[in-house]
Amino acid sequence: MAERDFYNINTRISYPLIHGDPVTMLPSGTFPREVLVDAGFVMGKDSGFLPETDSVYLYSVTVTYGDIILDFRSTASGFSDWHFSFLIPSGTPPGATAYEDATSISDTHPDHNYGIGFITVQDVSALLLLVPGTYTLEGVLRVEQGLIQTEVDSFVADVSLANKARCCPTPCGNQPSSSSSSAAQLCDPDGFYVLARELEGDVLFKEGYNVTIQVDEANNALLFDARLGYGAGESCEDVIIDDDGEDGFHRGEFCLSCDEVIRSVNGHTVPEGKLVLVGWPGVVIVPNQAAFEVGITLDSEKFCEGT
Repeated sequence: MAERDFYNINTRISYPLIHGDPVTMLPSGTFPREVLVDAGFVMGKDSGFLPETDSVYLYSVTVTYGDIILDFRSTASGFSDWHFSFLIPSGTPPGATAYEDATSISDTHPDHNYGIGFITVQDVSALLLLVPGTYTLEGVLRVEQGLIQTEVDSFVADVSLANKARCCPTPCGNQPSSSSSSAAQLCDPDGFYVLARELEGDVLFKEGYNVTIQVDEANNALLFDARLGYGAGESCEDVIIDDDGEDGFHRGEFCLSCDEVIRSVNGHTVPEGKLVLVGWPGVVIVPNQAAFEVGITLDSEKFCEGT
């Protein structure tokens, strides 16, 4: 709520317009400072408004027989075909506030996604004395920047879903299988495959394999975190995502089954995937690269060596 005499004080200063901006109107007259005593604009997500470079300004005043229309526009890239048009009817009392959505200049279609605004008027008698017609501002008469907010990039408007490529590893052995070789040729490790675009409305997220979803209420955000075994747990099968499939996704297919890969030894796993075996006295480790095997033999006569 405005403080006592707030509007009365503003009739004697430039607020809510910027002091020093030109107030000359064409074809004649000047815009009286006592007309506006307050204003505020929220530039919508589709307006393209950038606070660092853009502004909202009074473009024109239209006087009819008893009514006044104040036309505000913006330099924002997405706002060139839109404006805020405030109708001040005859007999409007001092201190009255008008609210408007941004409207299309061509067909007067309103759309709050481009913005909403308000103005508060005090004394419009000087404008009512003008000859009916439209008066444009000779220069740019801007609204104070502190009275403008922007919703551009401030929230998620729609969601698109895509998968990054997940290629099968190069098969072991000198003669890779034809199916694995074909999959390797089709898979671009830097590729992305879109499953859905511009999902709107109530979008529900569910924790899948090895993922957690947390709500950050303080920042009004969702946090997605990859964590082994969380969400739906671990998946035994690899999921192939490459050029050969619907949207790159192979449902129900995998590179290797769980039985073909050593995932742990005595319950021990290594995050980087490289497990080093060291033979103590009496333990001999013999790698067999040709067969992709590691042999471990025990020699009881050497157990006590070195003790």
